[in-house]
Amino acid sequence: MTIASGRMMTIASGRMIILLGRVIRFMFLFLVNCTNPGFVTNQVDFLKLLKVCESTELCPDCQTVRTSRSRHCAVCHKCVERFDHHCPWLGACIGRRNRVAFYLFVTSLLTDMIALAAVGIASSVVECTDGDGVAVARLTAVPTPPPSPPGGTSW
Repeated sequence: MTIASGRMMTIASGRMIILLGRVIRFMFLFLVNCTNPGFVTNQVDFLKLLKVCESTELCPDCQTVRTSRSRHCAVCHKCVERFDHHCPWLGACIGRRNRVAFYLFVTSLLTDMIALAAVGIASSVVECTDGDGVAVARLTAVPTPPPSPPGGTSW
């Protein structure tokens, strides 16, 4: 196997890893968006709850009993158990039931970005040989524009 074909196989395997990472990331994205984050529901009439519970334990917007860590989402207009935040990029509340999927999604996104950078660097390395036939790797040079004349613009 030559050095060039080994390099191409490495880049191809890197691209397959990136493709696999993207499939996994979209799976986590699907889980975050399709999983109920822990919306608080109420089975009892709100007026009866007002007589029994303190007003601070009730959400006037949802007309439900708040748990100790639930908060009302202003975007979804629902109370969410262990409310973390409403993610505007995913369009979903992050709460008790989808928090792990959200963390895995963010981790897979970071891993994909690192893999993309690694494959980009690996594909920009050019294999060449010196006079003894030893492979030497060097980065491809980006051509720089010629310097402008000292008196001002070149036109």
